[in-house]
Amino acid sequence: MPKREIGKKRFEQTLQIGDVVALLNTSGFLTDAGAETSLYEVTMAEHIPLVGQHGLVLCFVDGASTPAGYKADANAVTNQHIASGSSINVAPAALQLQRGQLFQFRSRFKVLATLGVAVQDIDVTAFLPSSVQRWRVGSTNNGVLNSINQVPDPADATVLPAQGSNEALPSAYASESAWDAAWKSELWTYYDQNPSFTFQNNGSGATSGGAFGLEISGNLYNVRPLSAGNAPRQTEMLGYTVTAPADINPRADVTIIPVAGRSVY
Repeated sequence: MPKREIGKKRFEQTLQIGDVVALLNTSGFLTDAGAETSLYEVTMAEHIPLVGQHGLVLCFVDGASTPAGYKADANAVTNQHIASGSSINVAPAALQLQRGQLFQFRSRFKVLATLGVAVQDIDVTAFLPSSVQRWRVGSTNNGVLNSINQVPDPADATVLPAQGSNEALPSAYASESAWDAAWKSELWTYYDQNPSFTFQNNGSGATSGGAFGLEISGNLYNVRPLSAGNAPRQTEMLGYTVTAPADINPRADVTIIPVAGRSVY
């Protein structure tokens, strides 16, 4: 099985059934309890077009009522204003995986109705797991997702349609796939390494209506710990000792997937 390239702009299934992966977090490679190695074999792969009812993981509702046709995530913040300079944090239940599941996903910020502040006044910060900030440079918390850098849908101005309505035809079509353009937002999450998102209001006033969330699309993989076999060998990857079956060359055969932030040497 070949080593796969991750982080590509084109949004497609990165891993194939039978691939071997290692899942990197801030302290080394993840190892399931009782597993003989920290390597995993992909046993299933499936495309996930969109997550959530109406294709939206609805994270925030300013009022008491969810917009018709949509469903708030179980962990959404509802019936609450976000003051100027304040933020909310949401760990979407929609992204809580089962054991053995690995999810490669991209995110796009979407708004329903009028928030009372500009759409681009909202910054999104990702944490994966919930205590480790992603999309950042160095030690500063400065990496955000903002719709100002977002390629629209073919009939889109970031605001999604109300119940019973359609998006209008565009005056000009996007020059590339919106999901290809979202490549910088790509994250991988495994089982209990659950992500959360902080939404910051940079507007001059508080939100006074509307709702917002994330459009999430991705590829879901089932993985299982790889047996060490009868003649296992040990080698080093990224400064960590890895046990592998005799027929696996970790440096050539194993795709390393970062699932929880980064290590600093």
